[in-house]
Amino acid sequence: MTYAIISDIHGNLPAFEAVLADARAYNVDMYLLVGDYTNGFPWGAGVIKRIRGLKILLVRCYHINKKCGCKLQPHFFMQLKLW
Repeated sequence: MTYAIISDIHGNLPAFEAVLADARAYNVDMYLLVGDYTNGFPWGAGVIKRIRGLKILLVRCYHINKKCGCKLQPHFFMQLKLW
């Protein structure tokens, strides 16, 4: 399984869309989003909408504040083998 690990989106929807396009080129199976999805750029709601449409695992972060409405899985790193 191929993962794309993404962090520090900070509501920057155009940059997030560019990263997702790049990940699709690598045939990513699952997205692991590790924090700071909103709070910064003015497209926070768009970022949350886009996140809800992905096959993802989320890790609790400073700025999530239950805005996403997605299931958080903070212990995923304990199960993920990176090598």
